This record gives sequence, structure tokens and C-alpha cells, in this order.
Amino acid sequence: NFIWSDAMIKDLKAKYKLFGTSVNRYESVFPWPHLGSNISDSDFLIQKQNINEFSFLYVNETTNTIHIKQGAWELGKSLIIPAGYSMICGEGVTLNLSNGAAIISYSPFEFYGSDEKPIIISSSDSTGQGLIIMNTNEISVFEHVNFLNLSNIKQNDWELTGAVTFYESPVKMSNCRFLGNRSEDALNIVRSDFEISNSIF
Repeated sequence: NFIWSDAMIKDLKAKYKLFGTSVNRYESVFPWPHLGSNISDSDFLIQKQNINEFSFLYVNETTNTIHIKQGAWELGKSLIIPAGYSMICGEGVTLNLSNGAAIISYSPFEFYGSDEKPIIISSSDSTGQGLIIMNTNEISVFEHVNFLNLSNIKQNDWELTGAVTFYESPVKMSNCRFLGNRSEDALNIVRSDFEISNSIF
């Protein structure tokens, strides 16, 4: 018939002892917040892909490619790209992340801008988060891409430290610019082969 009350938190302790010893020890319990049953509705790491919800994406199921159409586009919500595709973008395209949006991809990117018409990934309202590419076997290529005013990806109690992150995903970057990023790190590369040349941080 025990009835819990949050007022008991300050007195809550865990009793334990180490193997091989007879001494009882006590440790205060840190009251982690209750995440609730709807955590899966907002956790983008387990959300379903949504590439068909963006009109500027052309998905070719025959070649397993996703092309970003020419133009300036706003992402007012996070884009989640599943594994098994190649994300392709050409020169002059602008992606504006707003309303806290991020780009989460399990597929490699092929972004080829030019000196005259670089690809721009930015956040005009300073709420857009960043880009993470994870668990890809194929190499991602970024040439003449500007990452401007981006923040690290964060949600609830989980967050990264980089505005652009490659996790177990090889990458080659050349002539890229990381400017005005609102995060601890502009670029994080974790357990990934990489090559960076002629780039500005």
C-alpha cells in the first residue's frame, strides 16, 4: 500500500554494497525527469523518414537517389532521410532551416556547388539546428558548401555538440565554409575517415 509523493525525493537513497564486501553503502538518487509515454512522437532518432513530405525533393526509387531541386527552400520541420539512398544537390541551392529544424540522414550526401554558386545551408531565424549523417558505408562529398548560422542538434535531454556531424560515415570536404555557427563545435567527425581541404572555419 505504499503511496509515492514527490516530496520524498530529497530523502530517497539507494542502498548497495560492492561484491566481496559486507559494508552497506547509500547514495542519493538523482531525480531524472519523467519523459512521458509520448517521447517517441518527438524523438527524431526513432521517427520515421519523411522525404515525401518536402516538395523540393525528387525521389527516384529506380536509382535510389534523392535530388534537391534548384532554388531556395525553407525547412520548417526536420528532414529525416532513410538509409539506402544518395542525397544529391547541385550548385546554387539554398536550404534555410527554421523553426528548430534539423537534417538527419542515414544516407550519404553528394553536394556539388561551385565557387560562383555555392550551396548554402543556413538558418535565417537563428533557430535552425544542423546536419548529422550517420552509419553510412558510402563516402559523402561536399564541394563549395557554406554552413551558416547553424546550431547543434538537440532535443529534450539529448544533444550533439557539432553543427555538422558525421558519425561512422566517411566524408570528403573541399572549399567549404563554416561561419557563425551557434554551437560548441562547427564540425564533428566521429569514427569516420575524412579529408578536408581548402575550407574555412
